[in-house]
Amino acid sequence: MGRKIARTAMALAAICAVALAAAALAANLFPGNIASQLIDRANPLAPSTTAYARVPPADSYADSWRDASGAYDDYRYLVDAADAQGAPLRVSVNAFGAKLGEAAPPATTQPEAAQEADAADAPAAPANAEPLAWMRLQVKGATTVTWEYVAEEDVPRAAVDVL
Repeated sequence: MGRKIARTAMALAAICAVALAAAALAANLFPGNIASQLIDRANPLAPSTTAYARVPPADSYADSWRDASGAYDDYRYLVDAADAQGAPLRVSVNAFGAKLGEAAPPATTQPEAAQEADAADAPAAPANAEPLAWMRLQVKGATTVTWEYVAEEDVPRAAVDVL
């Protein structure tokens, strides 16, 4: 009786391991769809990393949908990215309420007096500056969990060279 329970438990563990491996493979082969995003988030074996990418053109999204309130459109992009060592990745990035590159960077939360002092000390940005040209991505599998706009000097040289 004990051997039968042990064999059943081993068989279930093997089935779970195969299912997790198949799910991880499917998520990496077909990034960007909702099933692969759910698999990446739930799969404890999906690797997590920080990656960097150029902000894609605003209209290059792979999919869009109305948000739950019906007030905004949300967008899914498939983006070529690289980790800090320059290893290439293809990941999905969701933008909620605005297309990538169209939204202004978040406003600073400093008090007004500090903002004015910083503005007086800060050098003027060059006319050709691209403030929304790069993104830092927290990635799990092929799914971006969080992202933020960053300046090129915040992107590791290995990632810049690959992209």
